[in-house]
Amino acid sequence: RYPYRRSLISKFEKFIKEEINTSEIVTRPDEITALGEKYSTLVAGSDQLWNPAITNGLDTNYLLGFSTTKRKIAFSSSFGSYKHTPEELEILRRELKHFHAISVREPEARSKLESLVPKKEVHVTLDPTLLLDMEEWSKVSTDPGRTGRPYILVYALGSNAFLKKTVETARNFLQMDVIAINQDPFLNFKTNKHVKDAGPSEFLGYFLNASFIITNSCLLYTSYSSDDS
Repeated sequence: RYPYRRSLISKFEKFIKEEINTSEIVTRPDEITALGEKYSTLVAGSDQLWNPAITNGLDTNYLLGFSTTKRKIAFSSSFGSYKHTPEELEILRRELKHFHAISVREPEARSKLESLVPKKEVHVTLDPTLLLDMEEWSKVSTDPGRTGRPYILVYALGSNAFLKKTVETARNFLQMDVIAINQDPFLNFKTNKHVKDAGPSEFLGYFLNASFIITNSCLLYTSYSSDDS
């Protein structure tokens, strides 16, 4: 995976540099504390920034613990499917009680936080990527070079027999090429193109120009949480 991973990281770095207004890079606790003082409001979010399995332990920087004076907001944050230890729950309780507003992406996370910090009102909000309309996303997308030729786009996190059957059924019924975006070295279904290093702009372009889309990404949390999945 190394060549594709290296290319992918390079594309993300380029996108961040060109499209996102960022602060200077900080590397020490005292630097991030000083940086926090430059802002009136600090926002944590989104995705699984409170999942210790992803952040290499429960990182209190993602709980804005580096500041004790600023207004704090959590927007569309998530635990994923992680089950916190009693010690981790105590850290969450200690830090989140200082937040001005809290919102998460799943009802299950809201229930968890309402019992953890009962004095705080917790809201369920949509993924912030959905706050932008197609026109805004189109401005930062690039044409992957498939315009005018219909194709099925497959964006899957992992694969199984059901996904393979779904792709094959769609291909046979629609009679279209199949393009897959996936960093796995191998797939269990046939594709005309396997894109392993799609940067943000390419990723958007493939979705924008697809005629049919197959994905399991939006179902992952449900599948982790439900006994019926």
